[in-house]
Amino acid sequence: MPGIKYSIDYQEATGSGTRPIDDGEVIGIRFDDENGFALIPNVGDYVHIGSDPSGQRAEFAGVVRSRSFFYQRTDEETVFCHVNIVVEHSEIDTGLLIKE
Repeated sequence: MPGIKYSIDYQEATGSGTRPIDDGEVIGIRFDDENGFALIPNVGDYVHIGSDPSGQRAEFAGVVRSRSFFYQRTDEETVFCHVNIVVEHSEIDTGLLIKE
């Protein structure tokens, strides 16, 4: 049975209909279907991505606009799937999302 290896990347979009900004790897998520699990947000979910301590990675928040799945067979036994998640900036009162 072929295995699937996954990578997930996030991109920011500043408004509806705008192209996503490519800030490179925002969160490095990689796993395979045999020993990994990653919970990824769905379209319409609110996402907040904080910066890393070095400040090298992007920080942004908003609502997931789209999820794209790109599959590529690498050999007879392995398929690579890259998931791209576009987060659109939105003015959401996060106090309405969670009670702290």
